[in-house]
Amino acid sequence: MVFDALAEIGAVTIGIIVVIIVAAVAVLFLVPAVLILLIGFLSFLLNNPLGWVILAVLIVGICCCAGSK
Repeated sequence: MVFDALAEIGAVTIGIIVVIIVAAVAVLFLVPAVLILLIGFLSFLLNNPLGWVILAVLIVGICCCAGSK
């Protein structure tokens, strides 16, 4: 009976540790990937005439969406 409770506590603890490790690894890989995509997208927008048009459309769209609420 006591051992069952200890086993349950151990299993939950191991599960929590695994979830924390997986979340940390995901953050370590996702943050740089998102930053690289963002920097690449911004560099495309600012170095292309078409990029300036896309940027203007995005800004107008965001302003319209924000204004409609």
